[in-house]
Amino acid sequence: MQSYQNNAQIILAVDAGGTFLKSALFEADSQTVPLAEVPACSNGTFDEIKNAFMTVYQNAVEHSGNRISGIAMSVPGPFDYRKGIFRMEHKFRAVKDCCLKDFFPALPMTFLHDANAFLGGAVGNTSGRFGGITLGTGLGAAVMINGKFINNEKDTPLYPLWNKPFRNGIGENYVSTAALLQACPDAKSVKEMAERANTDKIWQDFGNALADLLTDWQNELQLDKIYVGGGISRAAERFMTAKLAALPLEFITAGNLNLYGAVNNFLHTNR
Repeated sequence: MQSYQNNAQIILAVDAGGTFLKSALFEADSQTVPLAEVPACSNGTFDEIKNAFMTVYQNAVEHSGNRISGIAMSVPGPFDYRKGIFRMEHKFRAVKDCCLKDFFPALPMTFLHDANAFLGGAVGNTSGRFGGITLGTGLGAAVMINGKFINNEKDTPLYPLWNKPFRNGIGENYVSTAALLQACPDAKSVKEMAERANTDKIWQDFGNALADLLTDWQNELQLDKIYVGGGISRAAERFMTAKLAALPLEFITAGNLNLYGAVNNFLHTNR
C-alpha cells in the first residue's frame, strides 16, 4: 500500500468512461497512484451505476488511509458541469437528472468535459493555441487558448468535430469506430481491423478523412498543435497519410491524460 505524508493533500481523480471508471490518487507533490479500473455499468440500473462509483471511492479510501481531500471528475456529455448532474441518454441513462455528488461523501468536487480533460492533461501550463481530439466510439474535440478552455455556456467545447458538417454528413460519420466497422462489417473490433493486412484502403480513407477534417479545423482556429488520443490512435501507423503527417499533430497513446487534466482543473478551481 502506498505511504503518504501526513500533511499531503490527496485528490481522487476519476475518468468516467462508458465501459470503465478509471481513477488515481494525486498527492500535492505530484506523486500519482493508479487504482484498479471498475466496470462502469453505464447501461445498468441506478443501483449498479451508483455502486460502481462508490467502489471507486472505497478503493481510494483504502489506498489513501481515508485522507482524500477532494474529487476531480472527467465526465462525457451531455452533463451539467456546474451542478454535477447527468444529462445523458445514450449511457448512464438510469441516473439521468441525478447528481453525481450524491454518490460520494461531501467533499469538494469539480467536473470537466472529458475532451477538455484530455487536452488539459496534454497541454499542462503551456501557452498557445491547442486542439485535442479523441478517436474512439465517438469523436471528441476541445480547444484551449493560453490556458483557457474555449467552451459554450454549458461548459462543453465550443468547437466540436463530431457534428461538424463534413462531406455528405458530419465528422463522426467518417471518423469514429462506427465509421471503420461500417467499412469492414465482418470485423468485430477496430483492433481486429488493425491486425488485418487487407484493410489498408479502409485505413487510408480514414486517415485522409481525418486530415481533411482537421485541416479545416486548424485553419479556422489557427491551432499551433493538435493532440490526438483515444483507442483508435493506437493504430496510427495504419492511417497515417501524407496529408495527415503534414499537420502539427502529436499522438499520445500512453497513460490517462484525462486524470491529469481533471486534477489540474480541480487545483485551478480550488486554489
